[in-house]
Amino acid sequence: MPLMSRRQALAGAAALGSAAMLPTFARAESKELRMFTWEGYADAAWVKEFEEKTGAKVNIAYAGSVDEMFAKMSGSKGADFDIVAVDTSSVPRYVKAGLLQPIDTGKLKNAANLLPAFQKVPVLQIDGKSYGVPFAWGSLGLIYDTEFFKGKEPDSWKVLYDQALQGRLLALDDANNQLVTAALYLGYKDPYNLTDAQFAELKGKLIEMKKGLLSYYAGFDEGVELWKKNKVVAMFAMGEIQGKKMTDQGMHVKYIIPKEGGIGWLDCLLISAGAKNVDLAHAWIDYCLEKKIGSELTAKFAYGNTTTDTPGMDYAKSLSWLQPPEDFNKRVNVWNEVKAAL
Repeated sequence: MPLMSRRQALAGAAALGSAAMLPTFARAESKELRMFTWEGYADAAWVKEFEEKTGAKVNIAYAGSVDEMFAKMSGSKGADFDIVAVDTSSVPRYVKAGLLQPIDTGKLKNAANLLPAFQKVPVLQIDGKSYGVPFAWGSLGLIYDTEFFKGKEPDSWKVLYDQALQGRLLALDDANNQLVTAALYLGYKDPYNLTDAQFAELKGKLIEMKKGLLSYYAGFDEGVELWKKNKVVAMFAMGEIQGKKMTDQGMHVKYIIPKEGGIGWLDCLLISAGAKNVDLAHAWIDYCLEKKIGSELTAKFAYGNTTTDTPGMDYAKSLSWLQPPEDFNKRVNVWNEVKAAL
């Protein structure tokens, strides 16, 4: 897929005209922008162009898991970062914890580039204020070894519970996503509002899964490296980008959404309550809304983007889009109990 079509190139050229105004306000304060984000959301080429436009220095920290991101933001009350990337289901939790500040949409000239589905996402509007800008979307599905499973390709999360594959399976170390996925596997109608009985059943099911795992992992690369160094044949994956990383390295794998469904997520760019340079944070968000950035996000990293159509990702109807859970802390506690179980 070419990084830029003629139409996208023209859009990019138009965007550069507005981007040229960034230094006017971005240079007024500190020239450092601190980001806490996910792999693929701050490509080196984008960072370089942004630094040239604004005269700013961009410093990036990458998260390994949703739980790690919240813990680090909470630890400093957001003072360590200016920009953070969070999925929609977590935004109310961050706002309640006082870790975010509203976004001034009037400073986002490229907001008009957002596709209609992402123009007004209800969960991002809290008390009449906007707290996030949709940037990337995707899923959490299953990756399997196509050679090992040739002729018997898995289509269910059941493969992760197959004790015959003990020591050859990996799973994501993530409280909420593990519970939601297990709930989908068990056929729960609402995986975001669990009863005490369902929590107990899920805990037992996840302990059952643990017995067959080689390991849990956090971060795209850690999962890929564990797969390569061991005889892993299936894993609960961190999405399309992880499958792309593996196929790009010549690994014989396939990424699927199992028949029970998978998690769908929408990540947004938000401004930390402790941001030192709010104008520069707005400038980065506005830059990321250029259509050329959306196109490259999909072409380079296999994420769905929010400003251009995403071909090949036609399984949205099979996804359970993340929602704020009934009690996130309870989910973390249950997950810790699962990991501590013998």
